[in-house]
Amino acid sequence: MIAVTDSLTKGANVVLPDVPELKVGLSWEAPSADFDLDAWTFLLDQNGKVPSDEHFVFFNNPVSPCGSVAVSDDNQAGGSEDEDDESVTVNLAKVPIAIVKIAFIVNIHEGRLRGQTFGDLDNAAIRLTDSSGNELARYNLGENDATTEASLIFGELYRHGGAWKFRAIAQGSDSGPAKLVRQYGVDVDGDPEPEVVLAPAPVVAPPAPPSINLSKGKIKLDKDGAKVNIAKTKAMEFSLYWKKPDKDLGLIIQIARKDGSREYLDWRRLSDASGAVIHHGDRVRGGKDIREYATFRFNLDPTIVAAAVMAYSEVGNGIGSFKSMGAHAVIDDGEGTVVTVDLNKGGTFSYHTVIAVVTVNPDGSLKVERASRFSASHSEKRPEIDKLGTVSMNTGPVVFK
Repeated sequence: MIAVTDSLTKGANVVLPDVPELKVGLSWEAPSADFDLDAWTFLLDQNGKVPSDEHFVFFNNPVSPCGSVAVSDDNQAGGSEDEDDESVTVNLAKVPIAIVKIAFIVNIHEGRLRGQTFGDLDNAAIRLTDSSGNELARYNLGENDATTEASLIFGELYRHGGAWKFRAIAQGSDSGPAKLVRQYGVDVDGDPEPEVVLAPAPVVAPPAPPSINLSKGKIKLDKDGAKVNIAKTKAMEFSLYWKKPDKDLGLIIQIARKDGSREYLDWRRLSDASGAVIHHGDRVRGGKDIREYATFRFNLDPTIVAAAVMAYSEVGNGIGSFKSMGAHAVIDDGEGTVVTVDLNKGGTFSYHTVIAVVTVNPDGSLKVERASRFSASHSEKRPEIDKLGTVSMNTGPVVFK
């Protein structure tokens, strides 16, 4: 049995034993349930930057691309005296050789807006255990290590001489989580906790559209290829909305299974063979709060590996770009996370569009990606999706309503 390591002090480091997997536990005791703290993890290269935005692992992206780092479910209960209010699992054997450091941050969600800092917390700590629960390293945040900060770099794993070491950092930031995230090279959507501006700011060109969203609950994918990971819940709703009451769009759901087979649900076929997906029928006119939608229960059919959310525009009264109809899709997990995918472009004579593609990640979570694919002008051939979530336009059977 590996002995418990004495608690580290700020700035101290320790060589870790050669173990294949670590659990990094983060704990704190908050004065009330209004405190919502989150574990953020960054996989960094030799330049101290993430190779891609997906190497920032947090509640909206719970698993790294290589599968070596995964964050636990989001704990919004304010912390307690119990160990490991949130945790990060690190499979050291899977960490790519290009990753030389892994940084662990705790952020108080909307801390600046609520006036909440680490000075309000008690018993904040980070600890490392092996797969058997043996404690390898621990750092208890000192009374004066962080007081006014709402975000804190607790510690980091780093490669050294063929081994992994852990260092206690306790470097805080009270300038907002977005600035902290950007220092690691992540393209982030503004600062979700803006400060009061006392004087007009100079006019500057808007930044390039980001791909990482730090907000909880409502997520908007508004650029091609934007994606987010969300939990797979017992029942989810995939909805199609459009604004114009004189237009008729149809929701089509395509599902692909592990064996390569596909099924299509629309106004003519309202359920798949397993009953895991239910289409709730046709709405022939659009308008505020009017939708066509389908209910997904992925757990009822574990063979489903991908799904495409599509819209079909009837020729007679649907002609016109999908953008002009104000079309958008909404994926609601039923537990507080809502992903919206807008259609902000589209050819006037395209009758099909693939709005979003959903694929099942190896850990069981779902990846939602904005597809924004449109059929060729006047083509009635339906798009096709394969088991990898790859979409081919203008290749399926002809669809008429």
